[in-house]
Amino acid sequence: MERGARRSRCHLLSALLPSEGPAREALRGAGYRRVPERLHPQVIRFSARGFGRFEGSPALSDPAAWYLTWSDSDVVRGERPRSRAESAMRNGLSIDVEEWWHILNLPSTPTADRWDALPATVERNTHRLLEILAEGKTHATFFVLGWVARRYPDLVRAIDGAGHEVACHGDMHDLCYEQGEAAFEADLRSARETLGDLVGGPILGYRAPGFSILESTPWAYEVIRRVGFEYDSSVFPAARQHGGVTDAPRDPYEHELSDGQRLAEFPMTVAEWGRVRVAFAGGGYLRLFPYPLIRSGIRSANKADRPACVYVHPREIDPGHPRLEMSAGRRFRSYVNLTSTEPKLRRLIRDFDFAPLAEVLRDRGLLSPAA
Repeated sequence: MERGARRSRCHLLSALLPSEGPAREALRGAGYRRVPERLHPQVIRFSARGFGRFEGSPALSDPAAWYLTWSDSDVVRGERPRSRAESAMRNGLSIDVEEWWHILNLPSTPTADRWDALPATVERNTHRLLEILAEGKTHATFFVLGWVARRYPDLVRAIDGAGHEVACHGDMHDLCYEQGEAAFEADLRSARETLGDLVGGPILGYRAPGFSILESTPWAYEVIRRVGFEYDSSVFPAARQHGGVTDAPRDPYEHELSDGQRLAEFPMTVAEWGRVRVAFAGGGYLRLFPYPLIRSGIRSANKADRPACVYVHPREIDPGHPRLEMSAGRRFRSYVNLTSTEPKLRRLIRDFDFAPLAEVLRDRGLLSPAA
């Protein structure tokens, strides 16, 4: 269909629809199981992409509201937005459990000797996330800092008791590439032991603060496996400030280690726009981009048989949390659209099927079945 014809149809369909007539019959004839009982006259609002939603009808105000679109075959079709029950692929949902001041590479970031004296928000905000997930009947992976676990042991037990996966975010939120191999290993052992003692079982997953594993730190994967982790989720397959392995696979994969062992990897989700890889599914990217773009990106990944990996931080659902001093650019990246995080998270849970990262990796045959 020519672009001009598509625009014409947009104007045509923007007219008032009668409660009976060809439009309603077209919905029936398109083979969908359900048509609203009443289609009173409605104005349909359209976007540039060519789809619209009935506005103002009580019968269409629920999540199963019908949308109108048009196809090259010149048939008006009615379809519901996809629900997670209609999605065949499970995606990974993760929470990086750290405090509001755990922002890297800032002169104003407080040193560890000051942490105990600062106003804390991580416990309250993580409990809020647990409530949101419970309401959505969804489970996730919580990458918990060792420091947070020691300060709030009951929080870790609550995460585990709610059926979520407890994983490791390191001990003191240090950048991997600044630690060196020996310090990195000590950090991981301390945090993994703390978390394992609290949940009474092995901790399978690790994520580096700031996704700070680089092409120049291949030893990190050896350390992660040697400490006892079975998977990593630190690879950011695009350029970024604290890390980024720009040529890494976008699908979950395995690292082949020097001792013959393997380490599963669940990389962050990025889209390819031409030759550029762009993140959209977590942190500031999730806050910055509009929800339709995020949803489209995840659908595209799933269509390519690639599970998405979504991540948020507890501070991101708390627009009122304290702020650190920083440049205007960093302030924008750290605090833009904080009020959008919770609504976007709720919509993601509604629209897609999510699970802890270990379960998604098992779906892919990259982890052994749970005992």
